[in-house]
Amino acid sequence: MVQSMAKKKRTKMAVGAGMMALLLGLGICAGYEANNTGYKVSEMKSTYCLDVNDMSAVVGDVDYVFVGKVEKNIDTVYKYPVEVKGETVTTPYTNYSVSVIKDIKGDLPEGKTIEIQKAGGISEDGKTYFVYENDVIVDEGGYYVMLAYAQPDGSLLMSGANSTLKTGKLFKDSKIFQKVEKSYLNEKKTERKRFKFLEKK
Repeated sequence: MVQSMAKKKRTKMAVGAGMMALLLGLGICAGYEANNTGYKVSEMKSTYCLDVNDMSAVVGDVDYVFVGKVEKNIDTVYKYPVEVKGETVTTPYTNYSVSVIKDIKGDLPEGKTIEIQKAGGISEDGKTYFVYENDVIVDEGGYYVMLAYAQPDGSLLMSGANSTLKTGKLFKDSKIFQKVEKSYLNEKKTERKRFKFLEKK
């Protein structure tokens, strides 16, 4: 069943994540329960123009890196519709409200709640949860190191492998936070057109 779904859903689509992710196809690599919600999880495979296993490269490519607490899952929007065998296939993007706890790279308003979009989420038919391989599903109330691209309209997007890293309330003691902070000091910055976050009024 997983194999047949993979063939049915396989398509080309863009993710709008700046230079980081070049999504070539949608492949289902796993079928497991998403945080006990009952959704089947399907991992999206991608190729990248940088080594996503090199945190210094990932940090250098994005515009903002910060520790955030997910306050609310606002909604899911569906982009890049493509017709595949008579069926319209879309890519889910989930909008969250997030409290900015600690800036690592960039200058986001610490202590304030902002909106951020993450590639992935519940499919339009409500049956499957899509997430990039080597990425995580975020939970309300959870603390994460978030790596985000500023978009031309001033919004923020997290997309691709290692764009969201789970930590905890005592994040300064976590190996994840320490690794990302060290990676920022040794970041391999990508030369590309960059944008800035604009806070909604």
